[in-house]
Amino acid sequence: MRKRPDGIYWVWSAMIQRCTNPRNRQYKDYGGRGITVCDRWRTFINFAADMGPRPGSLTLERVDNNQGYRPDNCKWVTRREQNSNKRNCIYVLNVNGRRVTLKEYCDTNSLPYRAIAKRISERGWPIEMAIALPAGRKQDAALIQHLWDKYTELQQYLSLALDAADGRPVLNRVLDEARSLCGDGPEIRIAA
Repeated sequence: MRKRPDGIYWVWSAMIQRCTNPRNRQYKDYGGRGITVCDRWRTFINFAADMGPRPGSLTLERVDNNQGYRPDNCKWVTRREQNSNKRNCIYVLNVNGRRVTLKEYCDTNSLPYRAIAKRISERGWPIEMAIALPAGRKQDAALIQHLWDKYTELQQYLSLALDAADGRPVLNRVLDEARSLCGDGPEIRIAA
């Protein structure tokens, strides 16, 4: 019996299982969404020849997460690098205009990642607003959420107004809503 190379065999085996076995707990995220293993890599020897030995504790990553496992789409990366290349990653532009993950941005800027990610993924806040507003007291979060809900509602009114043949009444309602949120301001009406 030949000895299998340490580590790389288990990487290959896990890859095959999550792409081909519907009973595998990760199948829905791989084979279930069309991620396949190329014919050449269905054989361990070919996979090992193409990928080479597994360097330390590096993991197998697909460069394009929407493509399958094949030599030109896979590489060895650190766990941290791989965590930055997932479908659920949120990306932002840093001060230099470079695209980075929200996690990396928060770490660099000493921001609370979990609070900001929750604002974006669970509450539907735009990224800029979620990052700009400080995380803190619950009553502040409740107020901010209320304002965001009202802002979203106003956007819907505006969208209806723009779609309507005669949007003046709806635009006036938007203005009324904005006044009720922001306090009294100058009387502005859209003329008939």
